[in-house]
Amino acid sequence: MHILWLKSDYVDPPDTGGKLRTYHLLKNLRQWCDVTYVSVCTPREANGQPKATPWASRIVTFPREEERKAGAAFYAKVLARAFSTKPFVVQKYASREIRDCQRGLCGAQNGSATHDQDTVVVCDFLEMSGNVDWSLPWPKVLFQHNVESVIWRRYFENESNPLKRAYFWYEQARLRRFERAACNRFDLVLAVSPQDRDVFRRDLGVRTPVDVIDTGVDVDYFETLRGAAPVPGRLLFLGSLDWMPNIDGLHWFVREVYPRIKSRHPATSLDVVGRRPVASIDKLAASDSSIHVHADVPDVRPHLAAADVFVVPLRIGSGTRLKIFEGMAAGRPAVSTTIGAEGLPVENGRHILLADAAEAFADSVVSLLENPPRKHEMAEEAFRFVAQNHGWQSVSRKFYEQCRTLSLQTRPELKP
Repeated sequence: MHILWLKSDYVDPPDTGGKLRTYHLLKNLRQWCDVTYVSVCTPREANGQPKATPWASRIVTFPREEERKAGAAFYAKVLARAFSTKPFVVQKYASREIRDCQRGLCGAQNGSATHDQDTVVVCDFLEMSGNVDWSLPWPKVLFQHNVESVIWRRYFENESNPLKRAYFWYEQARLRRFERAACNRFDLVLAVSPQDRDVFRRDLGVRTPVDVIDTGVDVDYFETLRGAAPVPGRLLFLGSLDWMPNIDGLHWFVREVYPRIKSRHPATSLDVVGRRPVASIDKLAASDSSIHVHADVPDVRPHLAAADVFVVPLRIGSGTRLKIFEGMAAGRPAVSTTIGAEGLPVENGRHILLADAAEAFADSVVSLLENPPRKHEMAEEAFRFVAQNHGWQSVSRKFYEQCRTLSLQTRPELKP
């Protein structure tokens, strides 16, 4: 089988949750099929494309300028795009080059399939759906890492600035209409949790079949950290520091939760680890000497090894957070909001502690800091859970089987 994979960024290095999920899926899919990876990418993302990769048989990229998410020019661009029926992010990644190249890459000429293998087109994230060549005869899959309209609805629900709140309401309504219509154009939608699947079916009215791809983790990569002694009282926040839900959650944690923890454990410190921190994140560290920002680190494992408790204080989001499974595979106990752990089949009090109010979140962190045996017990239970159930090999195999089944349903002559 041949997969034509369309994505809005270059997957290597896999330094975001979306890239990590795609990277590991593709790396395993290469065992069973050919993969042509097509994306737009900035010079920083490409950084010299390798001739061979473990995650794609063929790579085709088209240049895109780096976008700075601040300043008058950026907001002028947002305003100019506000009058389209297409959401901002879909307009942002529109690429005529990607639309035009697909027919040749699939080997389809004049509307007929000539490729010597069955092909499936995978659109990775909603933002790339505007670049699909719908005239291609191949089955098409939309891989939804999130329900995008839910993220923007939660932006609206948590925003206090009236102007931003009005824009978030408008954008979530525009996204909701577009997301429903886009999902219904594909032959299959893949969600990352049963919760997201239900939102697509029940709330968005998606009629296309919707299936679930579980979240995975590279257990071998993180397991060696389990024996490392953490720094007492060291908390860890891990995530892309230019992504709005992470920025919002971290500000809420530092403003509302962290002082409550520090009042009971003054020696507590916080490591903030992730790519491209915005200015407001750097200001958090400047305001408190116990907060340390580590930007664009090549390997997160040393920071996980030092962490006493892993915190995921997200108030906005959809999909699932791979970083929770990474912390569990590293043997680090986690405290999260309900939204932070949303979509993951984890059990509160057994694999993780969940708390949404600031005081309850602080109490959960303190309870682990003050009870090392309990902390160790929960970390071990969480490790066993991800190691036994969520390796990328089995997750990727299910992805392959779903694509293969769809291809055979579409072109029954390909059955052996």
